Amino acid sequence: MQKRIMYLLNLLLLLTTISFAASPEFVWVNQTVGVHPRDVVVDPYGNSVIVGSFNKNATIGDQKLFAEKYGWFIAKYSENNDRFLWCKQIHIKNTNPIYEYPQKGLGSVLSDINGNIIVSGNFETFNYNNISYQAKGYSDIIIIKFDPDGNYLWHKILSGPYDEYTEDINSTKSFCTDNKGNIIISGKFITYLEIDNTVLNGWAQPAGEAKNYDIFTAKFSQDGKLVWVRKDGGVFPDWVFGTTTDHENNVIITGSFCGPSLFGDTNFYTPEYDYKFVLSKYSEDGEPMWAKQWDGPGLSGGKAVTVDSQNNIIVGGYAFDGAVIGNTSIWPESTWDPVFAKYSSKGDLLWFKQVETDADAGIHRIITDLSDNIYAYGYYDRNIRIDDYELIGTWFDNFWYNDTFLAKLTAEGDVLWLKKLSNVGNIKPAWLAEINGIAIDSSQNLRVTGRFKNTSHFDNISLTSYTEADMFLGRMGEYEYTKPSPDFFASTTEGEIPLQVKFYDQSYGVVSSWEWDFDNNDTVDCSTKSCTHTYTESGVYSVKLTITNDKGTSEKTIPYYIVAGQVYPSKADFKADITYGPLPLTVTFTELSSYAAAEFEWDFNDDGTPDCSDKQCTYTYLKEGKYTVCLLVKNERGQDKEIKQEYISAGPPDLFISSPQIQTILKERETSHTSVSLMNTGNSTLDFTVELIGTVAPILDGSFLKVFNAKRRSRKTPIKPLLKGPYADSQIVVRFRKNAKAKEKIELMKEMGAEDIKTIDDDIEIWIVQPGTVKEKVLRYYNHPACLFIEPNYIRSINEIPNDPGFSNMWGLHSTGKKLTAYYNYPTLPDGDIDIPEAWDYTNQIDASEVVIAVIDTGIDYEHEDLQDILWDNPGETGLDESGNDKANNNIDDDNNGYIDDVHGWNWSFSGEKKNPFDDQGHGTRVSGIIGANRNNQKGISGICPNVKIMPLKVFDQNGGMDLYIYEALKYVTMMRSEYGINVRIVNMSYGGYDFAELEYLALERLKEAGILLVASAGNEANNTDIHPHYPSCYDLDNILSVAGADNNNELFIASNYGKESIDLGAPATYIYTTIKGNRYFFYSGTSYAAPHVAGVAALLWQVHPDWTYQQVKQRILESVDPLYDFKDRAVSQGKINANNAVRGQASWLSSKIHRASIQPGESIELELSIHADYIEQGDYSGMVVLHTNIEKNSKISIPVSISVLKNDETAELSDLMKVLRILAGIDQQVVQARTVRIETAITLMKEIGGF
Repeated sequence: MQKRIMYLLNLLLLLTTISFAASPEFVWVNQTVGVHPRDVVVDPYGNSVIVGSFNKNATIGDQKLFAEKYGWFIAKYSENNDRFLWCKQIHIKNTNPIYEYPQKGLGSVLSDINGNIIVSGNFETFNYNNISYQAKGYSDIIIIKFDPDGNYLWHKILSGPYDEYTEDINSTKSFCTDNKGNIIISGKFITYLEIDNTVLNGWAQPAGEAKNYDIFTAKFSQDGKLVWVRKDGGVFPDWVFGTTTDHENNVIITGSFCGPSLFGDTNFYTPEYDYKFVLSKYSEDGEPMWAKQWDGPGLSGGKAVTVDSQNNIIVGGYAFDGAVIGNTSIWPESTWDPVFAKYSSKGDLLWFKQVETDADAGIHRIITDLSDNIYAYGYYDRNIRIDDYELIGTWFDNFWYNDTFLAKLTAEGDVLWLKKLSNVGNIKPAWLAEINGIAIDSSQNLRVTGRFKNTSHFDNISLTSYTEADMFLGRMGEYEYTKPSPDFFASTTEGEIPLQVKFYDQSYGVVSSWEWDFDNNDTVDCSTKSCTHTYTESGVYSVKLTITNDKGTSEKTIPYYIVAGQVYPSKADFKADITYGPLPLTVTFTELSSYAAAEFEWDFNDDGTPDCSDKQCTYTYLKEGKYTVCLLVKNERGQDKEIKQEYISAGPPDLFISSPQIQTILKERETSHTSVSLMNTGNSTLDFTVELIGTVAPILDGSFLKVFNAKRRSRKTPIKPLLKGPYADSQIVVRFRKNAKAKEKIELMKEMGAEDIKTIDDDIEIWIVQPGTVKEKVLRYYNHPACLFIEPNYIRSINEIPNDPGFSNMWGLHSTGKKLTAYYNYPTLPDGDIDIPEAWDYTNQIDASEVVIAVIDTGIDYEHEDLQDILWDNPGETGLDESGNDKANNNIDDDNNGYIDDVHGWNWSFSGEKKNPFDDQGHGTRVSGIIGANRNNQKGISGICPNVKIMPLKVFDQNGGMDLYIYEALKYVTMMRSEYGINVRIVNMSYGGYDFAELEYLALERLKEAGILLVASAGNEANNTDIHPHYPSCYDLDNILSVAGADNNNELFIASNYGKESIDLGAPATYIYTTIKGNRYFFYSGTSYAAPHVAGVAALLWQVHPDWTYQQVKQRILESVDPLYDFKDRAVSQGKINANNAVRGQASWLSSKIHRASIQPGESIELELSIHADYIEQGDYSGMVVLHTNIEKNSKISIPVSISVLKNDETAELSDLMKVLRILAGIDQQVVQARTVRIETAITLMKEIGGF
């Protein structure tokens, strides 16, 4: 009786689709006889593509398929299942029964962003398109790509060895595409995997162990080229079942591992064959990001993975006999329970959901929709329970049969519905209706494929099978009919004209009409679902799609989407038909931008509000004044802004200027002369001074700083320690990863024979090892997986040149022929300095007392007569404490910064009192004097930035200094700025070595994050540091200014290091007169003394611009140098620092004979200007002649200056001709005489170089 009741109950459940909430119903279902689907995908056009197998013969659509035993196919069906599109047969030998999940054959299908179809699987023999392959191993992996019409494009073979002692295979378990159309595939392999000419070797097996699986992940470009391949796992069997990419093209895999295993750079361990879940994430370039495991006494694994719109990761896995997920334990009792889990993009567990069963169950696939809801399907035996939902399996003839379930969960993991496909019949089933693939279409409806037997009900649709394996493909709908959501893509987005582009509608929802605008003209160019448009003119085009149904209309525009012909980033320029005149003044502005622009934004009156968006605009000025005009242009390649300061003068001027702007062309190493007539049209004497402003940097796409940083970052950071320089004989610096376990630390310590440990930071330690063993241990363990780095405690040396007699003789190589005497008759060039007095004229009235420079060196002689007033006082350690004692000497850490009585800094060196950074060597005193020695005190010298405050941090003495102490000093600087508000803006480091120190680099990264500029000396070995990098000056951090030495002839100092990409600029470095210990002064040489020149100028700049960032200060210094021929290709800026140019923003290529003058009423004067291209490169340069006048309403009058410097060769390139034409096109017709000279000059120049 019990058996009969159970049967009737089960039959009743089978007659209906079991669900407990509103679940979607099948809208349509089709049937294909005798085939077994393996996977389904929806392409960008809404069509269904299925990959599957058949037994001997099958008919798909109108095509008949035949195979000797088992065959494989790819079939495509239209969006609404109203027609069969095409089918392709792939001949793959498969020796396994067709109704078992195949170890050989095609198992997965994808569609990329262009609608191409990609399939993957395994084969013993493969034949298609007259191409035949025999697997090298027991089974090889294949990827095949077809275009949207099913035409073969390419294939890729991943092969392994043949092993007669194992019948296991190399296989792929999953693959995916990223949003660039690249293909990522993962799977397992044995011994090795060969892809083209790349061989991936498996993990070495322990002696006596059988060969086991290893995991691979490989990335291929759209055309099938291998981008990268990596392996994960360990010596025991490891599995991968799920692969996906997020919206940033990072790669995520999931599976299981056992034994010691490595995923990315994360080590895991379990006992042999004790499988555990793993989830691992890699960057777009295949670099490890993080990895997670489930712990616990039982078995676990990952089976499927996907991402949502926020790049959160949803994974489906299983647990058997206990698992620990996050901090929570679950205890399936001898059952295989599926588990859903969600992780953030950073790998943090957000939630997990256990699916309970009385037998076993599993998840096959997980996908998400636009609302981040989760869909999953899988199998179960007997029953499954999720929250309050339960499904009962199929009971027949005293036996439970596997069923498949389909579920939907919210983004938070709450179940929305749970259902299975029902099946009825009174014969013993081998299996019932099952799901083999699901996908989401553009309307957010489900496509479901699978196989069924007997009569099966798909909600209101019933199908009866004719064979043992009939396929179904159905669409399930549940979404409310609403206003459509537009989306589309193009077959190509750029190319030569005529450019033919096909646009594909990919909108969501029901659409009744389409309107396309392809060329920015707001007209309907096409009104069908998909359209083809041909672009015949070069330009950048936005594309708009408007779609409609009876619920409403929606539109989507993709700006700058199509680039037809040769289009480059727009370079903004414009002209006005008139630039001055009486009120009301009506001006027509015309854009003259180089290269095509798609969008324009004008601001005519400097109020920050756009006034016009056309190419040509007219504007009327009603109020008297001078107006700055700005034009912003954009296209697909980028954007650019042209600002012309005080370009429009409205109202009667008191000063008539013959040329409101200056433009000229000249060759490299040439000089051009021009003049501007100035007439006093007022009734009183006009007084004026001339200021010249500009940039030495060519006008490029982005700032000079960005161009420089791109060059610097191209350098490779060493991974393996070079150990070139000296280091502490028994000390090793170790930095552990955050997830390193205590056991790993203890084991590593034992292996290295560490005797003592000193912790210097949360994750950084100094280990004491046997003397003489540092090099061997570092080279052996530097890439240990538990550590971020292992390196020696390097000893650094200061960068100065000894005053031995022989060195002075070497100066003759660069002299003017006069005999050099080291200390008294040292020759200098006129104006060979860095223009400090001129800079002081500009900064004299500015108080620099709040600017602090940290000098990491040998300390400072703070008793020196010229240095007493510049020492920094720590406000937290000055004054009296609560007991009335002087905080500076009360032996209390008054400011709680970890340093007792650090009133002026600290001493980390080998010698001296820790709170006393007094200089017992002398180097730091010399450096500090250059920076800030007292001025106008009738003693000694004057520093570059008087009144600046020096924070002396002593890390060196007579024996040098170790990286540990430098790290501590840099950490102190960062702390005092970030946590205590000390205005330390600059660190001077006049020392170096040739070993890349991870410890030092880490400290400098934190210095950068605190917004602090580092000025570092380049070194004195006459090395090209592009080839032999010197540190810290060559670290790839953009807060570093690396300084080479310049000599008396404005040439590179003979001993100075140099580098076109690694050295920034030069500064005086030979026989520098500065402070020395004991109230004395002397001459010294070396790049140690070049760096403080730059540090001092940086402090001057922060006087003038206290709110500037280090990026702005660095850019101004680099773009305002004096160009020097000997620094060409030897430094990024190709010149020596100029303090006056820096503080004033002045260009060295522009000069004026008149600096100050007066003009009587009715009289005029010629302002003679010279433009020099002596040491500047080919390119476009801009500047400004600023007249500071005594005119009340026009106290500052600007004349824009722009030049184009051409190559100094016999022929002109097309770009040179375009520069000439742009200048000719921008001629202002109102000043004919002045312009005619430049026109003739330009034409003559072009004739000389073959331009006309």
